[in-house]
Amino acid sequence: MQVYLAEKKLESIEDLYRHFIIRLHESVKKQGKQTLVWEGFGPAGTVEMPKDIIVMAWETSHYRPAALLEDGFTVINASFKPLYVVNNRRWPVQYIYEDWHKYKWENWDSNVDSSFQGILVEPNEKVIGGSMLAWEQQQYKQLPSLRHRLAAMSERLWRNYKGNWSNFAQRLVRTDEQLERLLHPFRVKTTGRLFPESDDSNFTEHLWFDSILQLQLTPTLSTIQIHYTLDGTPPTPTDALWDKDLALDKNTDFRAQAFLANGTPVGHTLIRDYRLHPISYQTDSLFADLAPNSWERKKFSGELKIKLTQNRVGKTIRYTLDGSAPALQSPVYTQPIQITQSTRLIAQLYGEEENPIGEPLSESFTYVKKEASLTTAKPTTASNEDFEPGLARLVTDGMIERWDHWWEKKNDNNWIQVDLEKPTKIKELKVYTFWDNYRYYQYTIDLSLDGQQWTTLVDFSKNTSLASPDGYVHEIPATSAQYIRLNVLHNSANPVLHIVELAAF
Repeated sequence: MQVYLAEKKLESIEDLYRHFIIRLHESVKKQGKQTLVWEGFGPAGTVEMPKDIIVMAWETSHYRPAALLEDGFTVINASFKPLYVVNNRRWPVQYIYEDWHKYKWENWDSNVDSSFQGILVEPNEKVIGGSMLAWEQQQYKQLPSLRHRLAAMSERLWRNYKGNWSNFAQRLVRTDEQLERLLHPFRVKTTGRLFPESDDSNFTEHLWFDSILQLQLTPTLSTIQIHYTLDGTPPTPTDALWDKDLALDKNTDFRAQAFLANGTPVGHTLIRDYRLHPISYQTDSLFADLAPNSWERKKFSGELKIKLTQNRVGKTIRYTLDGSAPALQSPVYTQPIQITQSTRLIAQLYGEEENPIGEPLSESFTYVKKEASLTTAKPTTASNEDFEPGLARLVTDGMIERWDHWWEKKNDNNWIQVDLEKPTKIKELKVYTFWDNYRYYQYTIDLSLDGQQWTTLVDFSKNTSLASPDGYVHEIPATSAQYIRLNVLHNSANPVLHIVELAAF
Protein backbone atom coordinates (compact mmCIF):
# COMPACT_ATOMS: atom_id res chain seq x y z
CA MET A 1 0.00 0.00 0.00
CA GLN A 2 2.81 2.39 0.86
CA VAL A 3 4.40 1.71 -2.54
CA TYR A 4 1.07 2.45 -4.26
CA LEU A 5 0.61 5.69 -2.29
CA ALA A 6 4.06 6.86 -3.35
CA GLU A 7 3.56 5.81 -6.97
CA LYS A 8 0.25 7.72 -7.26
CA LYS A 9 1.51 10.67 -5.17
CA LEU A 10 -1.18 10.11 -2.56
CA GLU A 11 -0.52 11.45 0.92
CA SER A 12 -2.91 9.50 3.16
CA ILE A 13 -5.42 6.69 3.54
CA GLU A 14 -8.17 9.29 2.98
CA ASP A 15 -6.54 10.16 -0.36
CA LEU A 16 -6.39 6.46 -1.25
CA TYR A 17 -10.12 6.09 -0.55
CA ARG A 18 -10.93 9.06 -2.79
CA HIS A 19 -8.62 7.71 -5.49
CA PHE A 20 -10.44 4.37 -5.30
CA ILE A 21 -13.88 6.01 -5.66
CA ILE A 22 -12.69 8.02 -8.67
CA ARG A 23 -11.40 4.87 -10.42
CA LEU A 24 -14.70 3.07 -9.82
CA HIS A 25 -16.66 6.13 -10.95
CA GLU A 26 -14.80 6.26 -14.24
CA SER A 27 -15.57 2.58 -14.83
CA VAL A 28 -19.26 3.04 -13.98
CA LYS A 29 -19.61 6.03 -16.32
CA LYS A 30 -18.18 4.01 -19.20
CA GLN A 31 -21.13 1.66 -18.79
CA GLY A 32 -23.60 4.55 -19.08
CA LYS A 33 -24.52 4.30 -15.40
CA GLN A 34 -24.40 6.59 -12.37
CA THR A 35 -22.26 6.01 -9.31
CA LEU A 36 -23.89 5.72 -5.88
CA VAL A 37 -21.53 6.27 -2.96
CA TRP A 38 -22.32 5.36 0.63
CA GLU A 39 -21.44 8.31 2.85
CA GLY A 40 -17.89 8.05 4.13
CA PHE A 41 -15.74 10.94 2.93
CA GLY A 42 -15.45 14.42 4.36
CA PRO A 43 -15.33 17.88 2.81
CA ALA A 44 -11.55 18.22 3.18
CA GLY A 45 -9.09 16.26 1.08
CA THR A 46 -6.24 16.76 -1.34
CA VAL A 47 -7.90 14.50 -3.94
CA GLU A 48 -11.09 16.16 -5.17
CA MET A 49 -14.17 13.98 -5.34
CA PRO A 50 -16.18 14.15 -8.59
CA LYS A 51 -19.40 16.13 -8.18
CA ASP A 52 -21.43 13.89 -10.49
CA ILE A 53 -21.56 11.00 -8.01
CA ILE A 54 -24.72 10.45 -5.93
CA VAL A 55 -24.13 10.35 -2.17
CA MET A 56 -26.33 8.28 0.12
CA ALA A 57 -26.15 10.40 3.29
CA TRP A 58 -26.95 8.42 6.43
CA GLU A 59 -24.82 9.15 9.50
CA THR A 60 -24.07 12.79 8.55
CA SER A 61 -20.95 12.85 10.70
CA HIS A 62 -18.49 12.79 7.79
CA TYR A 63 -20.13 15.45 5.67
CA ARG A 64 -23.22 17.40 6.74
CA PRO A 65 -26.09 17.20 4.21
CA ALA A 66 -26.25 20.99 3.74
CA ALA A 67 -22.52 21.06 2.98
CA LEU A 68 -22.86 18.20 0.48
CA LEU A 69 -25.55 20.12 -1.38
CA GLU A 70 -23.69 23.41 -1.20
CA ASP A 71 -20.62 21.72 -2.64
CA GLY A 72 -22.63 20.46 -5.61
CA PHE A 73 -23.34 16.80 -4.78
CA THR A 74 -26.61 15.02 -5.50
CA VAL A 75 -27.97 13.35 -2.35
CA ILE A 76 -30.26 10.49 -1.35
CA ASN A 77 -31.65 10.74 2.19
CA ALA A 78 -30.73 7.51 3.99
CA SER A 79 -31.09 8.91 7.50
CA PHE A 80 -30.25 6.37 10.19
CA LYS A 81 -33.31 7.47 12.13
CA PRO A 82 -35.91 6.42 11.12
CA LEU A 83 -34.94 4.65 7.88
CA TYR A 84 -32.69 1.92 9.26
CA VAL A 85 -34.40 -1.45 9.69
CA VAL A 86 -31.87 -3.70 11.40
CA ASN A 87 -32.94 -6.50 13.71
CA ASN A 88 -33.77 -4.78 16.99
CA ARG A 89 -33.33 -1.18 15.82
CA ARG A 90 -36.45 0.03 14.03
CA TRP A 91 -38.66 3.08 14.40
CA PRO A 92 -42.47 3.05 14.40
CA VAL A 93 -44.35 3.46 11.14
CA GLN A 94 -46.15 6.48 12.56
CA TYR A 95 -42.83 8.17 13.35
CA ILE A 96 -41.70 7.74 9.74
CA TYR A 97 -44.97 9.13 8.44
CA GLU A 98 -45.30 12.07 10.83
CA ASP A 99 -41.74 13.08 11.71
CA TRP A 100 -39.52 12.34 8.71
CA HIS A 101 -39.21 13.93 5.28
CA LYS A 102 -36.50 13.88 2.65
CA TYR A 103 -34.92 17.12 3.85
CA LYS A 104 -34.47 15.87 7.43
CA TRP A 105 -31.78 13.68 8.97
CA GLU A 106 -31.56 12.27 12.49
CA ASN A 107 -29.09 10.00 14.21
CA TRP A 108 -29.37 7.28 16.84
CA ASP A 109 -28.67 9.52 19.83
CA SER A 110 -30.59 12.58 18.74
CA ASN A 111 -33.33 11.78 21.24
CA VAL A 112 -31.00 12.85 24.07
CA ASP A 113 -32.34 16.36 23.61
CA SER A 114 -36.11 16.25 23.12
CA SER A 115 -36.09 19.71 21.53
CA PHE A 116 -33.78 18.60 18.73
CA GLN A 117 -35.64 18.82 15.41
CA GLY A 118 -33.07 16.96 13.35
CA ILE A 119 -30.61 18.18 10.77
CA LEU A 120 -32.70 20.12 8.26
CA VAL A 121 -31.88 21.45 4.80
CA GLU A 122 -33.89 23.77 2.61
CA PRO A 123 -35.88 22.10 -0.20
CA ASN A 124 -33.37 21.35 -2.95
CA GLU A 125 -33.79 19.53 -6.26
CA LYS A 126 -30.48 17.78 -5.64
CA VAL A 127 -32.11 15.74 -2.83
CA ILE A 128 -33.53 13.23 -5.27
CA GLY A 129 -35.22 10.82 -2.86
CA GLY A 130 -34.89 8.57 0.13
CA SER A 131 -33.85 5.00 0.84
CA MET A 132 -34.76 2.53 3.55
CA LEU A 133 -31.82 0.44 4.73
CA ALA A 134 -32.37 -3.17 5.78
CA TRP A 135 -29.61 -5.49 6.92
CA GLU A 136 -28.85 -8.82 8.58
CA GLN A 137 -32.26 -10.48 8.29
CA GLN A 138 -33.78 -13.34 6.35
CA GLN A 139 -36.79 -12.62 4.18
CA TYR A 140 -39.34 -13.94 6.66
CA LYS A 141 -38.07 -11.28 9.10
CA GLN A 142 -37.73 -8.54 6.49
CA LEU A 143 -41.27 -8.67 5.13
CA PRO A 144 -43.09 -7.83 8.41
CA SER A 145 -40.54 -5.09 9.12
CA LEU A 146 -40.64 -3.38 5.75
CA ARG A 147 -44.16 -3.65 4.36
CA HIS A 148 -45.65 -0.81 6.46
CA ARG A 149 -42.50 1.27 6.83
CA LEU A 150 -41.87 1.34 3.09
CA ALA A 151 -45.42 2.50 2.49
CA ALA A 152 -45.03 5.37 4.97
CA MET A 153 -41.66 6.43 3.56
CA SER A 154 -42.92 6.26 -0.01
CA GLU A 155 -45.96 8.41 0.67
CA ARG A 156 -43.82 11.04 2.39
CA LEU A 157 -41.50 11.06 -0.63
CA TRP A 158 -44.24 11.18 -3.26
CA ARG A 159 -46.46 13.71 -1.48
CA ASN A 160 -43.68 15.48 0.41
CA TYR A 161 -45.98 16.68 3.18
CA LYS A 162 -47.35 15.27 6.39
CA GLY A 163 -50.92 14.11 5.90
CA ASN A 164 -53.37 12.72 8.42
CA TRP A 165 -51.99 9.64 10.16
CA SER A 166 -55.40 8.10 10.88
CA ASN A 167 -56.40 8.41 7.23
CA PHE A 168 -53.10 6.91 6.09
CA ALA A 169 -53.37 4.03 8.60
CA GLN A 170 -56.87 3.16 7.33
CA ARG A 171 -55.70 3.17 3.71
CA LEU A 172 -52.68 1.10 4.66
CA VAL A 173 -54.90 -1.63 6.14
CA ARG A 174 -56.70 -2.00 2.81
CA THR A 175 -53.59 -2.05 0.64
CA ASP A 176 -51.78 -4.37 3.05
CA GLU A 177 -54.67 -6.84 2.83
CA GLN A 178 -54.31 -6.76 -0.95
CA LEU A 179 -50.60 -7.42 -0.60
CA GLU A 180 -51.24 -10.33 1.73
CA ARG A 181 -53.67 -11.93 -0.76
CA LEU A 182 -50.96 -11.74 -3.42
CA LEU A 183 -48.35 -13.21 -1.12
CA HIS A 184 -50.42 -15.99 0.46
CA PRO A 185 -53.95 -16.89 -0.72
CA PHE A 186 -54.81 -18.13 2.75
CA ARG A 187 -55.26 -16.63 6.20
CA VAL A 188 -53.01 -17.60 9.09
CA LYS A 189 -54.23 -17.69 12.69
CA THR A 190 -52.18 -18.72 15.72
CA THR A 191 -53.06 -19.17 19.38
CA GLY A 192 -50.48 -19.47 22.12
CA ARG A 193 -47.80 -17.03 20.99
CA LEU A 194 -45.86 -15.29 23.75
CA PHE A 195 -46.23 -11.90 22.04
CA PRO A 196 -49.43 -12.08 19.97
CA GLU A 197 -49.87 -8.33 19.65
CA SER A 198 -47.25 -7.83 16.93
CA ASP A 199 -45.78 -9.44 13.85
CA ASP A 200 -42.92 -6.95 13.91
CA SER A 201 -40.63 -8.03 16.73
CA ASN A 202 -37.02 -7.13 17.45
CA PHE A 203 -35.77 -10.46 16.16
CA THR A 204 -38.30 -13.32 15.96
CA GLU A 205 -40.24 -12.98 19.23
CA HIS A 206 -43.52 -12.87 17.29
CA LEU A 207 -42.86 -16.56 16.50
CA TRP A 208 -42.20 -17.64 20.10
CA PHE A 209 -44.56 -19.78 22.20
CA ASP A 210 -44.10 -21.17 25.71
CA SER A 211 -46.21 -24.35 25.67
CA ILE A 212 -48.50 -25.32 22.76
CA LEU A 213 -48.98 -23.32 19.56
CA GLN A 214 -52.26 -23.83 17.71
CA LEU A 215 -51.88 -23.12 13.98
CA GLN A 216 -54.80 -22.60 11.60
CA LEU A 217 -54.71 -21.93 7.83
CA THR A 218 -57.84 -20.92 5.92
CA PRO A 219 -57.81 -20.72 2.07
CA THR A 220 -59.11 -17.48 0.54
CA LEU A 221 -59.45 -19.10 -2.91
CA SER A 222 -61.61 -22.14 -3.60
CA THR A 223 -59.27 -23.35 -6.35
CA ILE A 224 -56.22 -24.01 -4.20
CA GLN A 225 -54.83 -26.72 -1.97
CA ILE A 226 -52.27 -26.00 0.74
CA HIS A 227 -49.29 -28.29 1.25
CA TYR A 228 -46.85 -27.91 4.11
CA THR A 229 -43.62 -29.19 5.69
CA LEU A 230 -42.33 -29.10 9.27
CA ASP A 231 -38.60 -29.37 8.58
CA GLY A 232 -37.90 -26.18 6.64
CA THR A 233 -37.89 -27.77 3.20
CA PRO A 234 -39.86 -26.06 0.40
CA PRO A 235 -43.35 -27.61 0.11
CA THR A 236 -44.30 -29.50 -3.04
CA PRO A 237 -47.67 -30.93 -4.20
CA THR A 238 -46.56 -34.31 -2.82
CA ASP A 239 -46.01 -33.05 0.74
CA ALA A 240 -48.61 -33.14 3.49
CA LEU A 241 -51.99 -31.65 2.56
CA TRP A 242 -53.44 -29.13 4.98
CA ASP A 243 -56.76 -30.55 6.13
CA LYS A 244 -56.82 -29.79 9.87
CA ASP A 245 -55.30 -27.44 12.45
CA LEU A 246 -51.90 -28.26 13.93
CA ALA A 247 -50.72 -28.19 17.55
CA LEU A 248 -46.97 -27.58 17.83
CA ASP A 249 -45.10 -28.39 21.04
CA LYS A 250 -41.47 -28.03 19.90
CA ASN A 251 -39.30 -25.91 17.62
CA THR A 252 -40.81 -26.14 14.15
CA ASP A 253 -39.53 -24.71 10.88
CA PHE A 254 -42.95 -24.45 9.23
CA ARG A 255 -43.46 -23.88 5.49
CA ALA A 256 -46.76 -23.71 3.57
CA GLN A 257 -47.50 -23.19 -0.12
CA ALA A 258 -50.75 -22.89 -2.09
CA PHE A 259 -51.06 -24.93 -5.30
CA LEU A 260 -53.63 -25.31 -8.06
CA ALA A 261 -54.93 -28.81 -8.79
CA ASN A 262 -52.35 -29.18 -11.59
CA GLY A 263 -49.48 -28.47 -9.17
CA THR A 264 -48.89 -24.84 -10.16
CA PRO A 265 -47.85 -22.78 -7.10
CA VAL A 266 -49.98 -19.73 -6.24
CA GLY A 267 -48.40 -16.86 -4.33
CA HIS A 268 -45.30 -17.22 -2.22
CA THR A 269 -44.20 -19.74 0.37
CA LEU A 270 -45.20 -18.91 3.94
CA ILE A 271 -42.12 -19.19 6.18
CA ARG A 272 -42.57 -19.33 9.94
CA ASP A 273 -39.77 -20.53 12.21
CA TYR A 274 -41.77 -21.17 15.39
CA ARG A 275 -39.63 -21.41 18.53
CA LEU A 276 -40.55 -22.94 21.88
CA HIS A 277 -39.38 -20.66 24.73
CA PRO A 278 -40.52 -22.41 27.90
CA ILE A 279 -38.66 -20.20 30.43
CA SER A 280 -39.53 -16.63 31.38
CA TYR A 281 -38.16 -14.27 34.01
CA GLN A 282 -39.41 -11.50 36.28
CA THR A 283 -37.59 -8.67 38.03
CA ASP A 284 -38.70 -5.29 39.31
CA SER A 285 -35.32 -3.56 39.67
CA LEU A 286 -34.49 -2.56 36.08
CA PHE A 287 -34.29 1.08 35.05
CA ALA A 288 -36.95 0.43 32.40
CA ASP A 289 -39.18 -2.43 31.28
CA LEU A 290 -37.85 -3.25 27.82
CA ALA A 291 -39.01 -5.71 25.17
CA PRO A 292 -36.95 -8.86 24.52
CA ASN A 293 -33.85 -8.22 22.42
CA SER A 294 -34.28 -4.47 22.79
CA TRP A 295 -31.55 -2.23 21.39
CA GLU A 296 -31.50 -0.43 24.74
CA ARG A 297 -29.82 -2.36 27.53
CA LYS A 298 -31.52 -3.80 30.58
CA LYS A 299 -29.85 -1.65 33.23
CA PHE A 300 -29.78 -1.88 37.00
CA SER A 301 -27.86 -0.47 39.93
CA GLY A 302 -27.17 -2.11 43.28
CA GLU A 303 -28.56 -5.65 43.38
CA LEU A 304 -30.82 -7.35 40.86
CA LYS A 305 -33.05 -10.33 41.70
CA ILE A 306 -34.14 -12.53 38.79
CA LYS A 307 -36.95 -15.04 39.19
CA LEU A 308 -37.25 -17.79 36.55
CA THR A 309 -40.52 -19.57 35.82
CA GLN A 310 -41.65 -22.43 33.57
CA ASN A 311 -44.95 -24.24 33.23
CA ARG A 312 -43.80 -27.82 32.78
CA VAL A 313 -44.09 -29.97 35.90
CA GLY A 314 -41.09 -32.08 36.80
CA LYS A 315 -38.67 -30.29 34.52
CA THR A 316 -35.33 -28.78 35.59
CA ILE A 317 -33.84 -25.38 34.79
CA ARG A 318 -30.06 -25.15 34.62
CA TYR A 319 -28.33 -21.80 34.12
CA THR A 320 -25.04 -19.94 33.69
CA LEU A 321 -24.09 -16.34 34.43
CA ASP A 322 -21.03 -15.99 32.18
CA GLY A 323 -22.68 -16.20 28.77
CA SER A 324 -21.75 -19.85 28.20
CA ALA A 325 -24.29 -22.44 27.16
CA PRO A 326 -25.81 -24.37 30.10
CA ALA A 327 -24.84 -28.02 30.40
CA LEU A 328 -25.70 -30.92 32.71
CA GLN A 329 -23.05 -29.78 35.20
CA SER A 330 -24.47 -26.23 35.36
CA PRO A 331 -26.26 -25.09 38.54
CA VAL A 332 -29.92 -26.07 38.96
CA TYR A 333 -32.29 -23.15 39.48
CA THR A 334 -34.01 -23.39 42.87
CA GLN A 335 -34.42 -19.76 44.01
CA PRO A 336 -34.19 -16.23 42.59
CA ILE A 337 -30.75 -15.35 41.25
CA GLN A 338 -29.00 -12.30 42.69
CA ILE A 339 -26.45 -10.36 40.65
CA THR A 340 -24.44 -7.21 41.38
CA GLN A 341 -22.50 -6.80 38.14
CA SER A 342 -23.09 -6.90 34.39
CA THR A 343 -24.21 -10.44 33.60
CA ARG A 344 -25.42 -12.50 30.71
CA LEU A 345 -27.87 -15.08 32.01
CA ILE A 346 -28.60 -18.18 29.94
CA ALA A 347 -31.08 -20.74 31.26
CA GLN A 348 -32.11 -24.03 29.63
CA LEU A 349 -35.02 -26.33 30.47
CA TYR A 350 -34.24 -30.06 30.73
CA GLY A 351 -36.58 -33.06 30.72
CA GLU A 352 -36.58 -36.19 32.86
CA GLU A 353 -33.80 -37.76 30.80
CA GLU A 354 -31.79 -34.52 30.89
CA ASN A 355 -32.60 -33.70 27.29
CA PRO A 356 -32.89 -29.96 26.51
CA ILE A 357 -36.41 -28.68 25.84
CA GLY A 358 -36.96 -25.76 23.48
CA GLU A 359 -34.84 -22.63 23.29
CA PRO A 360 -32.77 -21.26 26.17
CA LEU A 361 -33.65 -18.00 27.87
CA SER A 362 -30.84 -15.56 27.12
CA GLU A 363 -30.81 -12.08 28.65
CA SER A 364 -28.05 -9.57 29.35
CA PHE A 365 -28.29 -7.27 32.36
CA THR A 366 -26.04 -4.23 32.50
CA TYR A 367 -24.79 -2.89 35.82
CA VAL A 368 -24.66 0.91 36.03
CA LYS A 369 -22.17 2.35 38.48
CA LYS A 370 -23.30 5.61 40.09
CA GLU A 371 -20.59 8.10 40.96
CA ALA A 372 -21.41 11.68 41.89
CA SER A 373 -18.68 14.29 41.45
CA LEU A 374 -18.22 18.04 41.04
CA THR A 375 -19.32 17.74 37.38
CA THR A 376 -22.54 15.81 37.99
CA ALA A 377 -25.54 17.53 36.36
CA LYS A 378 -23.48 20.61 35.51
CA PRO A 379 -23.96 22.39 32.12
CA THR A 380 -22.00 20.42 29.53
CA THR A 381 -21.39 21.17 25.85
CA ALA A 382 -19.29 19.57 23.13
CA SER A 383 -17.78 20.21 19.73
CA ASN A 384 -20.61 18.41 17.93
CA GLU A 385 -23.62 20.23 19.42
CA ASP A 386 -24.92 21.00 15.92
CA PHE A 387 -24.87 17.29 15.11
CA GLU A 388 -25.92 15.72 18.43
CA PRO A 389 -27.21 18.46 20.74
CA GLY A 390 -27.44 17.38 24.35
CA LEU A 391 -25.35 14.24 23.87
CA ALA A 392 -22.55 15.66 26.03
CA ARG A 393 -24.85 15.56 29.05
CA LEU A 394 -24.23 11.80 29.24
CA VAL A 395 -20.66 12.65 30.27
CA THR A 396 -21.77 14.38 33.48
CA ASP A 397 -24.85 12.37 34.52
CA GLY A 398 -23.01 10.48 37.28
CA MET A 399 -23.80 7.12 35.64
CA ILE A 400 -20.97 4.87 34.45
CA GLU A 401 -22.14 2.55 31.68
CA ARG A 402 -19.89 2.11 28.69
CA TRP A 403 -22.63 2.17 26.07
CA ASP A 404 -24.08 5.45 27.34
CA HIS A 405 -21.39 7.74 26.02
CA TRP A 406 -20.71 10.90 24.09
CA TRP A 407 -19.14 10.14 20.74
CA GLU A 408 -17.77 11.92 17.70
CA LYS A 409 -15.67 11.07 14.66
CA LYS A 410 -12.08 12.23 15.11
CA ASN A 411 -11.57 15.52 13.25
CA ASP A 412 -8.82 17.26 15.28
CA ASN A 413 -11.42 19.45 17.00
CA ASN A 414 -13.09 17.12 19.47
CA TRP A 415 -13.79 18.50 22.92
CA ILE A 416 -16.21 18.45 25.85
CA GLN A 417 -16.57 21.39 28.24
CA VAL A 418 -18.15 21.48 31.71
CA ASP A 419 -19.20 24.62 33.55
CA LEU A 420 -19.02 24.08 37.33
CA GLU A 421 -21.01 27.35 37.66
CA LYS A 422 -18.59 28.79 40.22
CA PRO A 423 -14.86 28.65 40.97
CA THR A 424 -14.15 25.30 42.63
CA LYS A 425 -10.97 23.74 43.97
CA ILE A 426 -10.13 20.54 42.05
CA LYS A 427 -7.62 17.90 43.19
CA GLU A 428 -8.50 14.94 41.01
CA LEU A 429 -9.90 14.32 37.54
CA LYS A 430 -11.24 11.02 36.27
CA VAL A 431 -12.10 10.06 32.68
CA TYR A 432 -14.15 6.99 31.79
CA THR A 433 -13.89 5.99 28.14
CA PHE A 434 -15.40 3.02 26.35
CA TRP A 435 -13.65 -0.14 27.56
CA ASP A 436 -13.33 -3.60 26.04
CA ASN A 437 -9.88 -4.85 27.12
CA TYR A 438 -8.08 -3.93 23.91
CA ARG A 439 -8.32 -0.18 23.26
CA TYR A 440 -6.83 2.95 24.78
CA TYR A 441 -7.62 6.65 24.47
CA GLN A 442 -5.46 9.77 24.41
CA TYR A 443 -6.51 13.25 25.49
CA THR A 444 -5.59 16.40 27.40
CA ILE A 445 -7.56 18.25 30.10
CA ASP A 446 -7.51 22.03 30.52
CA LEU A 447 -8.87 24.11 33.40
CA SER A 448 -9.98 27.74 33.35
CA LEU A 449 -11.52 30.30 35.67
CA ASP A 450 -13.08 32.44 32.94
CA GLY A 451 -13.48 30.10 29.95
CA GLN A 452 -10.91 32.16 28.03
CA GLN A 453 -7.50 31.51 29.58
CA TRP A 454 -6.75 27.78 29.84
CA THR A 455 -4.08 25.76 31.63
CA THR A 456 -3.31 22.16 30.71
CA LEU A 457 -3.33 20.08 33.90
CA VAL A 458 -3.43 16.62 32.31
CA ASP A 459 -1.44 15.58 29.24
CA PHE A 460 -2.48 12.05 28.33
CA SER A 461 -1.60 12.49 24.65
CA LYS A 462 0.90 9.63 24.66
CA ASN A 463 -1.13 7.17 26.75
CA THR A 464 -1.10 3.49 25.71
CA SER A 465 -2.61 1.92 28.84
CA LEU A 466 -5.84 0.07 28.09
CA ALA A 467 -9.18 1.58 29.10
CA SER A 468 -10.98 -0.20 31.95
CA PRO A 469 -14.22 0.05 33.95
CA ASP A 470 -12.24 1.94 36.60
CA GLY A 471 -11.47 4.82 34.26
CA TYR A 472 -8.29 6.88 34.01
CA VAL A 473 -7.49 8.71 37.28
CA HIS A 474 -5.41 11.91 37.34
CA GLU A 475 -4.30 13.53 40.58
CA ILE A 476 -3.41 17.20 40.04
CA PRO A 477 -2.16 20.06 42.21
CA ALA A 478 -5.13 21.67 43.95
CA THR A 479 -6.42 24.12 41.34
CA SER A 480 -9.31 26.56 41.43
CA ALA A 481 -11.35 26.49 38.21
CA GLN A 482 -14.90 26.96 36.92
CA TYR A 483 -14.47 25.33 33.53
CA ILE A 484 -13.08 21.92 32.59
CA ARG A 485 -12.27 21.13 28.99
CA LEU A 486 -11.47 17.61 27.79
CA ASN A 487 -9.72 17.54 24.40
CA VAL A 488 -10.13 14.04 22.96
CA LEU A 489 -7.31 13.10 20.59
CA HIS A 490 -7.24 9.41 19.75
CA ASN A 491 -8.91 6.01 20.06
CA SER A 492 -6.57 3.12 19.23
CA ALA A 493 -9.40 0.86 17.99
CA ASN A 494 -11.21 2.99 15.39
CA PRO A 495 -11.71 6.60 14.23
CA VAL A 496 -14.57 7.26 16.68
CA LEU A 497 -14.00 8.88 20.09
CA HIS A 498 -16.11 7.79 23.08
CA ILE A 499 -16.34 9.40 26.52
CA VAL A 500 -18.54 7.75 29.14
CA GLU A 501 -17.97 10.15 32.06
CA LEU A 502 -15.81 13.13 32.99
CA ALA A 503 -15.62 13.46 36.78
CA ALA A 504 -13.85 15.91 39.08
CA PHE A 505 -13.19 15.78 42.82
